[in-house]
Amino acid sequence: MKEVAFANALAIVSDAVSLVCALLVWTARDFVLGIASGWVHGMDLAALPVATPTLSGVLVGLVTLTVAAWAVGYSFAWTYNRLAK
Repeated sequence: MKEVAFANALAIVSDAVSLVCALLVWTARDFVLGIASGWVHGMDLAALPVATPTLSGVLVGLVTLTVAAWAVGYSFAWTYNRLAK
């Protein structure tokens, strides 16, 4: 497995999911809260304070997610390659 290719792919897919999520939070907050509540085993996420995402917040999140996803992807592929020998 090519470490850099895997890391790039994970970063790109993570960014796409993040952008879709941000768009859904802006346009369909109740829908997103309904899905997310199922992911956290029925916790009432609607009870949490609500903040509207800002463009700068989304961009900072996207940059940090890209770096984190790339690092995790590279580490995963590197570890996989060592264990597969």
